[in-house]
Amino acid sequence: MLRGIDKRDLFLNDSDYQKVIDYIQRAKEKIEFTVYAYCLLTNHTHLLLKKQTASLEIGDIVKRITVGHAQYHNVKNGRTGHLFQNRFKSEAVESDTYFLTVLRYIHIPETLEAVIEMLNAQYGLSLTGEDVIALGKTTLTAEREFNKRAGFTSAHDRLPEFFQDEAVPPHNATFDVPEADLDAVFAFADKASVEDVG
Repeated sequence: MLRGIDKRDLFLNDSDYQKVIDYIQRAKEKIEFTVYAYCLLTNHTHLLLKKQTASLEIGDIVKRITVGHAQYHNVKNGRTGHLFQNRFKSEAVESDTYFLTVLRYIHIPETLEAVIEMLNAQYGLSLTGEDVIALGKTTLTAEREFNKRAGFTSAHDRLPEFFQDEAVPPHNATFDVPEADLDAVFAFADKASVEDVG
């Protein structure tokens, strides 16, 4: 992940986005690597890359992309200095399961934006990303309560450690939750929704 310094916008218009894609393509012409996914957001970027040779470092790939974009951005916008905050953050992807998790994670912002646009168009709403995140927090709170009552712990979590905020049920799990406990969970969720709205 690459983030703009001081949360500065990295991309101010469509040509800025295209320029980064051009820098990625130029880097691919010089060194061998695979781009599995990318997400260019206004103030940060996610890349899922695979180096093709053992001697190549991911940092070498990222450097080829970011140096060019920083120079372009600074010249275009009449500024000097660093464009990116700190060094890029990276995690090694060492399993197929983790690969799929990272792939999904990278595309969450694009998916969220599309869902918001669809909801707004279909129901005449004016939801923002913050609204949807607030609704998600309410849902997560109810899910946590459900998981607790169902006996799930973080040991059941399928997500990589750095994604773990709360336990999720194991894949294809079956469980028996007494109806009274379910009623309590739904009452808790309804109360949380009312409190969030009010």
